[in-house]
Amino acid sequence: MWREKTLELINAPRPKGRVLITGCAGFIGSWLAEALADAAEMYCVDNLSTGRLENLSAVLERVVFIKGDVAEVDLPRFDVAFHGASLTD
Repeated sequence: MWREKTLELINAPRPKGRVLITGCAGFIGSWLAEALADAAEMYCVDNLSTGRLENLSAVLERVVFIKGDVAEVDLPRFDVAFHGASLTD
């Protein structure tokens, strides 16, 4: 429910075209993927070292999920990127 309320408060236009989200299976990345899944062709990359695939359950059928390290996977050209992948301690 909080996600729907948050989306109601955001008036920014949604990106169009191909969108890349790295670290998409984490808390913030999965929220972002859910918010943008219907607005664009979405590519989500995560190596699942700390993120969980369950976090994407609401959008997994509407996005292209690529399991792997963002530095090592082949990606198509994209129009917008949200970089949320990072190393942990």
